[in-house]
Amino acid sequence: MGVGEQGKRRHFLTSASGTTSNELHDFLASWAGLYCTRIDVQRTIEKPKHASLRRIRKSTKTHNTTLIESSENDTLYIGARTSDLFTRLYEKPLDTMYLRLEFELKGKRARTGWGALAHGKTPSDIFTHYLGKSHLPNTVKAWFSEPGDDRSVEFETEQVTHSAKKKLAWLRSLDASVNQAMACHEIGTEARNLIHMWAQEADRLDEVD
Repeated sequence: MGVGEQGKRRHFLTSASGTTSNELHDFLASWAGLYCTRIDVQRTIEKPKHASLRRIRKSTKTHNTTLIESSENDTLYIGARTSDLFTRLYEKPLDTMYLRLEFELKGKRARTGWGALAHGKTPSDIFTHYLGKSHLPNTVKAWFSEPGDDRSVEFETEQVTHSAKKKLAWLRSLDASVNQAMACHEIGTEARNLIHMWAQEADRLDEVD
């Protein structure tokens, strides 16, 4: 995501999610001096019948909450975005309605979480730790006390693939415009250089495991 210098040291910032983040953690865990500035851990379950985020909010053991309701899905935020611990509980409409609980760790909590991961703990362990300490009502804690439903991840993967096919179709639709730009006397050279640069970048990304 970025490279820079701070405190006379060179820093490299990257971001990963889903299965990739778990695989990357295993690869990076032994690197000295490496740490996370943010860690998100989550579980997804099929939404229990009669579950209502509005009612959950009323039963939550803190007043520091925000509920956003919409026609598609509702989201409950617990805590402050600027704090080291921020909680999201939201509906996720896929083949059916799912419920996802996320804990966002930043600052010292992220460093502590990274240390735990580097010493053999799993993201599920960290999730369970913060679930026990959360302000959520006990009924909600019980819903998420076991690992979630992996099918939700499968359906999300299908949605991403479908989206990728749409993007490819869109790129193909640009053929005529791109050819016209490369044939233009005024901008043809720049257009060809740009296409060549994109092709090189695509080849480089294909080499990444």
